[in-house]
Amino acid sequence: MGLDRHRGGTRFGAYLRALRERRKLTLEAAENLSAALETRLTSSYMSRLESGLAVPNLARLSAISRIYDIPLTTLVEKFDLEHRHPTVKGADLPDDLATADALLRRKLRAGAYFEALQLAAEGEKRVEVDADRAEQWGVEGTRFLQIVKCQAMLHLELYESAKFESERLLESEDLSPQHRLVAWQFFIGCCTRLRRYKLALAALEQAEREARSPDSPARAFADLKVLRGDLLIKTGRLEAASEEFTVALKRYRDNGDTAEACRAQMNLGSTLLEMGRLAAARSYLLQSVEEAERGGWDQIRACALANLAAVAWRNGDPTRAE
Repeated sequence: MGLDRHRGGTRFGAYLRALRERRKLTLEAAENLSAALETRLTSSYMSRLESGLAVPNLARLSAISRIYDIPLTTLVEKFDLEHRHPTVKGADLPDDLATADALLRRKLRAGAYFEALQLAAEGEKRVEVDADRAEQWGVEGTRFLQIVKCQAMLHLELYESAKFESERLLESEDLSPQHRLVAWQFFIGCCTRLRRYKLALAALEQAEREARSPDSPARAFADLKVLRGDLLIKTGRLEAASEEFTVALKRYRDNGDTAEACRAQMNLGSTLLEMGRLAAARSYLLQSVEEAERGGWDQIRACALANLAAVAWRNGDPTRAE
């Protein structure tokens, strides 16, 4: 897909303007901060960028990242994202928080991650500029929008951007215990996928301490077990990972969370496959396929089927694998 320079440039420019305004900088102040850098940015150029009339190269993105103290990879991800996807009309986001909440959740469940991301960003922008909307939506509503953004970015594999947003959430003093644990989960997932395993482990241990609070949601324990299992897989400790997934599976079932139980069961089957325990892997994966079909969880079903094909292949049955 080719670059949509006009629409993408306008959206990226609005994002840069928001970054500058959050840091309470004028265009002239941003220009002054760039004076000591290899690539100097003039206020007129920055204005054209914010208006969507200019497209930055990598050197200029690097300068912007240093001026606004944001990772270069986050800016590159944002630039690519905005230039390669169509615009979602802001009017598509309902004014009522409950209706907007339901819409965003439907978008996420349907896999419309970019639409969910843009709608949540639009909602966040409206709250920032509209005092009545801010009062109506409240802190919890605003934090929910940020969480939707993080979740959508994770699914879009924008790990640096999702990590940056989850860090912003964790720095919020008004974050509820439930939203704080969700933010920790996003941060840990991003660090794991970015192969920053020591940081992921330290964050996981902190999240586990906070999850012992009576205010923590019932599923938090199981969610963190899944994250630990994922981290153990990435570091080659498959036996320990299978134990974590087994505990998570039981806890999800005890809590009546059938979709996540099915996902944990699929992860357990996948781990057993990697360990060479093919019979056990096949049993768990078949059950996951059946439960996913009943629940309508197509993504889980697809992953389980892919793993079943690998089991058949390793059992020397290419026809069944096909």
